[in-house]
Amino acid sequence: MRFTKHLALFFMLSLAVVGLASAAGVGTFSLEQTKSADVGQIGVATLYMDNTWQPQADDVWVTAKWDGAVLGYISTDWKVGNSVSATPNGTNSLFLQMADLTNKYGNGKIAIADINFKPLTTGSSPLTVTIDHVRGHTGVDETNFTDMTASAVATQGTFAVGGNVTPTLTVPTVVTPTGNVTVTPTGNVTVTPTGNVTPTVPTVVPTGIPVGNPKAILKAGDTVFIGEYGLDLSALGVADGTTLGWFQAGSNVATSSPDDTLIVSSAKAFNVVPGTRAGAWYNLNNNRALAINVKDPSLNVRVWDVQSNKDVTGKTVTAGRLLSFRIDSNLDSVYSQRGTAAGVTIKVKDKAGNVYASLIDNTGAQNSLVVPVTSSSMLVAGKGTNASMWDTANANYKTGEYKVWAESNLNGIKDNYKDPSGADYTGKTITSQYSLTIGQDVLTLVANTDVAVVRNNDFAVTITGRPNQAYNLWLSGTSDMGGSGNQPPLIKEGQTGANLSDPATGTYVFDSTGRTVAEDVPVAPANTTNPWYAKVTTDDNGKRTIGFSTDANTKDKTYTLRVQWTDPATGNFKYDTVKVEVVKGAVTIKTSGNASFFLGEEITLSGTDTDSETIHLFITGPNLPSGGANLADLLPVVDGDVATFTTENVAADNTWEYKWATANLNVDAGSYTIYAVATPNNRDNLRSAKYATASLIIKKPFVTANASAAVVAKGDELKITGIAEGKPANLAVWLFGTNLYLADTATVKDDSTYSYTVSRGTTQNLATGQYFAVLQHPMYNGIFDVAEVVEGGITRVYDTSGNFFIAAGPGRLQGSDAANALVNLINGANIDDTYTKLSFAVEEATINIAAVPDKHVGDTFDVTGTTNLAPGDNLLVTITSSSFKPTDKSQASGFSGVSGSTPVVKGAQGNTFNFTVNAGQFQPDTYDVKVESVEAASSSTGTFNVVAGQGNVTVAPTTPASNVTTNVTSTAATATAATTASNGTATATPTRSPGFGAVVALVGLGAVAVLVLRRE
Repeated sequence: MRFTKHLALFFMLSLAVVGLASAAGVGTFSLEQTKSADVGQIGVATLYMDNTWQPQADDVWVTAKWDGAVLGYISTDWKVGNSVSATPNGTNSLFLQMADLTNKYGNGKIAIADINFKPLTTGSSPLTVTIDHVRGHTGVDETNFTDMTASAVATQGTFAVGGNVTPTLTVPTVVTPTGNVTVTPTGNVTVTPTGNVTPTVPTVVPTGIPVGNPKAILKAGDTVFIGEYGLDLSALGVADGTTLGWFQAGSNVATSSPDDTLIVSSAKAFNVVPGTRAGAWYNLNNNRALAINVKDPSLNVRVWDVQSNKDVTGKTVTAGRLLSFRIDSNLDSVYSQRGTAAGVTIKVKDKAGNVYASLIDNTGAQNSLVVPVTSSSMLVAGKGTNASMWDTANANYKTGEYKVWAESNLNGIKDNYKDPSGADYTGKTITSQYSLTIGQDVLTLVANTDVAVVRNNDFAVTITGRPNQAYNLWLSGTSDMGGSGNQPPLIKEGQTGANLSDPATGTYVFDSTGRTVAEDVPVAPANTTNPWYAKVTTDDNGKRTIGFSTDANTKDKTYTLRVQWTDPATGNFKYDTVKVEVVKGAVTIKTSGNASFFLGEEITLSGTDTDSETIHLFITGPNLPSGGANLADLLPVVDGDVATFTTENVAADNTWEYKWATANLNVDAGSYTIYAVATPNNRDNLRSAKYATASLIIKKPFVTANASAAVVAKGDELKITGIAEGKPANLAVWLFGTNLYLADTATVKDDSTYSYTVSRGTTQNLATGQYFAVLQHPMYNGIFDVAEVVEGGITRVYDTSGNFFIAAGPGRLQGSDAANALVNLINGANIDDTYTKLSFAVEEATINIAAVPDKHVGDTFDVTGTTNLAPGDNLLVTITSSSFKPTDKSQASGFSGVSGSTPVVKGAQGNTFNFTVNAGQFQPDTYDVKVESVEAASSSTGTFNVVAGQGNVTVAPTTPASNVTTNVTSTAATATAATTASNGTATATPTRSPGFGAVVALVGLGAVAVLVLRRE
């Protein structure tokens, strides 16, 4: 690009050429915020060069910097030419290069460029300028220059997001660029300025539009606005039929093809029609010289209080405030470029619908609402005091809401430029309608509640009066109060607009007797802020809401709150009062469960408290202090001393919950009462306190045990079940007997039941004899205070005092001796554990088959017997012919038999079994019977005879027990097929023989009682 080469040439020459003359004068660069903006809006900072240099500067390189976290760079609008470039460097730096050897840069404060930013967050950013070089050339000779860099300095500025900006009267000098130009973003953005701009002086007096032709565009590069019609471009060398071209940012105008073109049909009546691209347009018929700069118009208006110098748009002002208006618009370029100004008409409409063309100020003068725009942000100056335009106390302006807006129809811009819906374009040619309310000069105080305030809750009052006026607020008539439980509500600290214990308020005399505010409220403790009076300053709308808090020390009564002010104009008091009633709250308490607990359990106490933010708990009962005891350590609670109580915070929804762990609590079983109190008062001082009680019964935990059988056959399971109250996690299980020592644990379920199983494998290997089981409960502390310790191959059982016995290894105790030794340790005075114990006997597994009398072929009969195996065990029954042997292939006879399984059932005199046999397919023979338990490795055998002959036939088939399962092991040597009856016994189809009752014999069942003992 030619421009880049041009600047590069300057740079190379600067390395090789020495200036031929010395500089005179000084120069200061500054980057100043000139348009305010809120987050997401568009703000502007202008680069200025204020200088007295001779020769004049014409070659300047500087770098602008800002905080990239606060501001985002958008674009640069150059105020000077003719060779310019703006190159971003990261997100917080911009390299600016400008050169104009022909026109030079004049003396004085010159606006170099507007840098457009988008605020990213609230806060502020420093604005700094770093100077690379400043030079002034002799004529256009690039080799002959004076370097003024040493005499150039820079000052730091600040960009405040949403902050106040002082509008400027500076009208930048615009030089028509010539030569090759690299297009940079122009930042033609429709901007609706916001934020509070605080002007120091009025920028314009609305005396009418300056004389001039607003349609004449005088210099190349001047600004025209979308929607302007009938413009005269002839002074720019533009003729009818001229083609103008528009280039994308970064394009080389000299070599690139235009991205858009338009043909000027009439150079003296040119229309900037909606849809025309914003930015620079070049004359393609005149060496692509810059012709015009098209911009989107922007317009906004704010109502301004000239007495407080604040924006009061959308707010309420007291009748008598003096007002004007602030105009924010980019139409100010008309004033700087065309010798006239764009007119903006401010509209003010009252609640009756009247629209004013002028406003009366406090001198009685009329102020026109047609305003010339002479600056991008300007305060319109009226003829009244402080340059006001509008005296809101004038009788013409009734109290109520007014609508304010502004519009401009510069060269038909409002008529021609509409939004997509066809309506006037808000923010461009017309502003939004804003409200302003004129209120009466009254003082009121209103509470935010019409009902009584429950103690420990907040409330608020709202003061309405003059905007930004300081008033005195206090709790009237409370000077006799103070101390615990006798305090008024407190003004909350840290509130905007409220100054607690303000000295001027404290000494304010509020009645004719000379009584001060400080004398009308309680005395605060030494070196503390008095929370019962404050100076309160209203906001811009004349309002301020102040919050009050109450707590358990707030006395329940009705209070009078008073706000007062002395009008300096009349010396009269203005005041208002409001009454607020404070009442006590309520306290509730309940216990988890059914109010009956075992010592060691965790008890949940819960309830509500609307009277305080902390609930105070204590307990009374047998052998406890009469005034109550702390739940944790049972020490006496002291009235008024919070530290002696068990306390819990009250949640935002007024509920509270406390989990009381009763393990290690040194109390006896009995009935107790839990007190929940809003304040730290013991049982002897509850007359003025809010409290509730809950009664509960505390019981000592215990454990029970039951064995599934008094006698256990070897190879059978033994189950020990029971209840363990007190919510222990586990029980210790101890087993002692002949050559047996076993220590284990059993888990206790949530319903306090437990179950422990001695497996078949364990009983199978036990010697016959008596065994002892001890079930140990950890009690209150949840710890087994008697436990085993394995040391060097020896297992010792210790208590917490060091007493022990040997349970396994050399010198061990056995059987009942070991069980008694364990029980003696648990019974120790320093042990809180409890226990229960039981004994059971282990016997060899026995099965006795009752004698079976002779049976006929076809009979159905039972094989019965007794056993010491446990009910539910399965027995395998096998019946085979005693003559069973191999036969020749030619023989038809074989053998008869049957097999199956049957369960052991509990009987009146011992456990029994029963197996039903159908002999329909049996051959006459002697049969062997075997009944065995595979799991217990025990069996028994017997015989019976089946003789020839037909048994008695029963028409109705018998139905043996459904739990008998049989399998046919052999069939008779006949062609008759076998079928299976519904009871699972194999039967033959042709005939059936009736069964007979079996003889039940109880053989060898020893009766051993279960011994159950429990520590009380």
